[in-house]
Amino acid sequence: MTSLREPHDDTEFEEARHVAAHAIAHLHMGQTFRSVGAHSAGWWEVIEPIWGTNQRTNARVAMAGPCLDLAVALVEEDGDVALVGSWLETWRDDVASSPQGYRHDLVDAAGSITGAAAWALAFCRANLELIDELSWTLTKMHAPVEYAFISARFAGRSAGVDPATLNLAERDLVGHSRALDRIDEAVADYLDAERAETGLHQSVRAPLAAGLLDRS
Repeated sequence: MTSLREPHDDTEFEEARHVAAHAIAHLHMGQTFRSVGAHSAGWWEVIEPIWGTNQRTNARVAMAGPCLDLAVALVEEDGDVALVGSWLETWRDDVASSPQGYRHDLVDAAGSITGAAAWALAFCRANLELIDELSWTLTKMHAPVEYAFISARFAGRSAGVDPATLNLAERDLVGHSRALDRIDEAVADYLDAERAETGLHQSVRAPLAAGLLDRS
């Protein structure tokens, strides 16, 4: 049985917000997961997500957390889009050197970050109140919070991305296409290194260069 408690601090709410964005995006896309809970390293995570076969859809869900954090930062900085570049640099650096940063999300979006980022940013803006509602719910409950509990209260309530909201997100990211491409390239390098370590040498660069990975 799940019981209620008070959130420890603002940091806990911010971390719950990140994972709530993922959870709401999973629900929006009709994807399931086992639960939402605290990782052993201290951060929140969606536990055992069931990914679909459409990489573009998966990438949009994977980018919901990073783009929620970016959306909040833009609000706090009064819409100063100059900070977007530094955020994208942080994402790229995390892929290479920070397993406790955004690496996991960006690897899940492999090959489709460029196309997914604007949609995810728009989605988080359109659903910020719903994401905050789930965040508050998560911080009041002992983890893990099961999918059935979250789905019963939040499924079917998320808003779609309308053209105006998407256009605003695209304007925020305009001029950063090369930075987004570099994140995809960093993910490709990371996955190549992982395959080499496990004795699998099939590169992800070939399908990426050939346009076989969905980047729309």
